[in-house]
Amino acid sequence: AALFRGIAAVLFVFLVALVASSAKVVGMAIKLAIESCDKMFIGVDITIKNAGLSVCKGYVNIRDLVVHQPEDEIIYERNEAGALIGTPTGNRLTWATNYILKINKVIVKINMWRLIQTSGKEFELENLTFTGIHANVEKPTANMKLKDSNVDYLLNHIESLAGAPPPEETPKEKAKREEKERKAAEDAKKAKE
Repeated sequence: AALFRGIAAVLFVFLVALVASSAKVVGMAIKLAIESCDKMFIGVDITIKNAGLSVCKGYVNIRDLVVHQPEDEIIYERNEAGALIGTPTGNRLTWATNYILKINKVIVKINMWRLIQTSGKEFELENLTFTGIHANVEKPTANMKLKDSNVDYLLNHIESLAGAPPPEETPKEKAKREEKERKAAEDAKKAKE
């Protein structure tokens, strides 16, 4: 019996250590995922000091998140289809500070029960908390028509990923769509009666 209790205690400690270490591994995976996709999605580097996960409670805790400044000058222009296209000039950009945004702590609370119930198909955020936010908006030129601020670089990069905007609706198409919507509303009203 004592041997059985000893083995059970060792297995329990091993299980707790396994869960605790897997949370660190998942936290590291979150950190690496954010830091490896940053340039692709927003055009600048993001660094994170550490990220942790509490699996049982559903918390993701990110410490010292920094969104860095754009490094290379890019001129954005619209092509004939309306898509925003970026062309690097080869010039390096200089900024007064080395970051656009610093956040001391980001806490994300996920509804784990909902995630389990739906087999990962539904992802519900219960809380999103930011602590210690410091932002720097810098514009190297005084020309207000030129969109060359550090935030403009981010927004232009994100917009350039979207491609061309959808074509505008002609007056005839708009009238046809509005007529369909009016008929659908009338049919829904009749169905209720």
